[in-house]
Amino acid sequence: MKNPSLQNTSMFKNQKLIANLPEKVFVIALFIAACGAALFFKLCGFSIGLILSLIFIYIVYKPLYIIHTNDLDAWRLYIKATYSATYFDASYTTPKHILVVRRDKLIHLKDLDL
Repeated sequence: MKNPSLQNTSMFKNQKLIANLPEKVFVIALFIAACGAALFFKLCGFSIGLILSLIFIYIVYKPLYIIHTNDLDAWRLYIKATYSATYFDASYTTPKHILVVRRDKLIHLKDLDL
């Protein structure tokens, strides 16, 4: 029994890929790689800069390629996870009422004169 709602729609099949990466991811990676390569050429000269630039381009491109081989929309999940609140953020704090025992009385912490 096939469920038509579980089949991929044409929206997911018509993504523009450049070097097996989604277009937006490739442009960002290209910008980072170009800036790094320019920096290596400026600091190290042509011969060493070329070798270091190729290594840097590989370091930038290969993880992106591995991440996006099975899921072309993985970059959207990583951006959402990066900018969303987590359990350990301060946005989940609740005000606490702290009481201190002092000579048979309970005193709020903010009322203490320290």
